[in-house]
Amino acid sequence: MSETQTAVPVPGLPEDFQAGEPLPNPMLGGKDALSPEGKKEIKTLSGPRPGRFLFELGLNWAVIGVTMWTATWINNLWFYLFVIYFIGTRQNILGLLIHEQTHYLCSRKRWGDAVTNLFAAWPIVVVSIEGYAKIHLAHHSYYFSENDPDFIRKNGKEWTFPMKVRFLCWLFFKDAIGGTFIALLTGKKEPSNELISRPAVFPMWVRLLYYAVIIGLSVWLGFWELLLLLWVVPLLLVLPVIVRFSAICEHKYNVLGGKLEESTATIILSWWERMLLPRLHFNYHIYHHYYPGIAFSNLPKVHALFEKEGLVNKDNLFGGYLAYFRRLLN
Repeated sequence: MSETQTAVPVPGLPEDFQAGEPLPNPMLGGKDALSPEGKKEIKTLSGPRPGRFLFELGLNWAVIGVTMWTATWINNLWFYLFVIYFIGTRQNILGLLIHEQTHYLCSRKRWGDAVTNLFAAWPIVVVSIEGYAKIHLAHHSYYFSENDPDFIRKNGKEWTFPMKVRFLCWLFFKDAIGGTFIALLTGKKEPSNELISRPAVFPMWVRLLYYAVIIGLSVWLGFWELLLLLWVVPLLLVLPVIVRFSAICEHKYNVLGGKLEESTATIILSWWERMLLPRLHFNYHIYHHYYPGIAFSNLPKVHALFEKEGLVNKDNLFGGYLAYFRRLLN
């Protein structure tokens, strides 16, 4: 599908920023259009869900452990390749759980940040939850403006749609050979806005000790090669591909005007798409922006509520990833 694009000067963006057409609006009414009963239901769905968060975190690590053990037992090249991809998807789940606690959806107390750092952020070499929170909460507070760090950094040819299929394939290939791992992580610079802050739960020396202990134990117990193959390799080669793919599926970043409904995709996934790439219901991303205090496990219920009240334009929902990418590519 072709789109008319013009160079539009925007504070914080390069002068050659190419603005594209908005996405079709999937909503017939925003959150203010909900009935009083609907708003009451939203309240019941809001707030931390520590049980679900800890279950998801524990299950994820259990699956990772069993998968690694199975890989060493089978000891087959093709199975190792599958496991490298599979563990990359589990690392992505850890990243999504960091996002959850950024909104205090595990706990509003400091132990929630501590658990998230120890078992989600630090294992995938994210600086810390407090560092990520400054970026992500600025994205929510200053959505698609010059103060939104995600909007500012995701510009240029790599984020301009429509895009040629071969160029997108090249971007994914570059991610898959490790070419963008450092850029993807270091690109999340903390915004200058001093109003968005998150106190650290651990001093820096604790994090350094954390890595030293893991490396020391892996050498002492002789599993350092397994750690490199089945943890570091997915982190370098698989996770960056998933990060880019997920970012494209959340927002179309070359849309101006800051209207959430015209820059955020709502994708209805099939069961096999959810299995191939579990994303903790991030396909309902618009509802997360409406209600950032609602945990991932309740986002399908929010969508069902909006459908029940006739506030969803079903013609503008995307039926799977393929339908969405057909809209973006040429």
